[in-house]
Amino acid sequence: MKYAPMVKLDFVMQNSPLLSKMAEIAKVQNGEEAELEVETMAPKQLSVMKYAPMVNCDVERSFSIYKNILTDNRASFSEVNLEMYIICNYETRE
Repeated sequence: MKYAPMVKLDFVMQNSPLLSKMAEIAKVQNGEEAELEVETMAPKQLSVMKYAPMVNCDVERSFSIYKNILTDNRASFSEVNLEMYIICNYETRE
């Protein structure tokens, strides 16, 4: 009998077809050999994938931060204040 976390992990792995492709891209970026046809991707695409979140909770956390920025009481943000707000949220995340 599998534990619940293992069942969930199996479910996520089976329902994330691009996860294996992202793992191959990570290998290419680290200089390792990979079974990825790099010729089909532009260098810009490979470099952008470096910062792609691998975990759904990172994506959800980012959406939550952006949702807080777009609330009505934040409508008077200047670009400088918005930049500082985003930096502060990023720094507290680590």
